[in-house]
Amino acid sequence: MHSNSCISNVKFVDSSWHLNKTRRGKEEFLQSRIPGSSFFDVDDISDKRTTLPHMLPSEKDFEEHISSMGISSHHHVIVYAAIGSFSAPRVWWTFKAFGHDRVSVLDGGLPAWISANGPIESGTISLILNGRMCYLTFFKVRIFVLNRKEILPQNSILLWWWIAITC
Repeated sequence: MHSNSCISNVKFVDSSWHLNKTRRGKEEFLQSRIPGSSFFDVDDISDKRTTLPHMLPSEKDFEEHISSMGISSHHHVIVYAAIGSFSAPRVWWTFKAFGHDRVSVLDGGLPAWISANGPIESGTISLILNGRMCYLTFFKVRIFVLNRKEILPQNSILLWWWIAITC
């Protein structure tokens, strides 16, 4: 299968998460992903009432997150990761824990998809808000702070992410 555009009940989900904090799953998702896929942020989609990382969210929080990704119980979810199958089984298990019957892990993840000449997209993400097609554009903005030693060391760089939604 090289395209999910004609298979309306299939949703691809990128679950990339890295132990090495120099790599960022969200940033990599914007640079290279299976067309039409969503990003499942294991840091964000978790129980915020505990200091322990990656604990299962409440059922309500899980439903809200996957609904915002356009996923419902009738979809077959195919989970993948940027480096094979490192984080995908955790997201597979999360879907299963909340009773989602049709969920699979893409064997070999994004590297296997690319090796099989599967299409890749990058950049803006589209989604439906209130029945209207909308597009998310992420901007990485570098802000240079000069001569403000009381805030940051001189000539520091701050990175900010801006998101524009166009409907």
